[in-house]
Amino acid sequence: DSNENKTPDFDQKKLIDLVY
Repeated sequence: DSNENKTPDFDQKKLIDLVY
């Protein structure tokens, strides 16, 4: 389940959230 939650999309969204 942990792996499923950790998706590339989520990583990208988190990065964008941090950048912006």
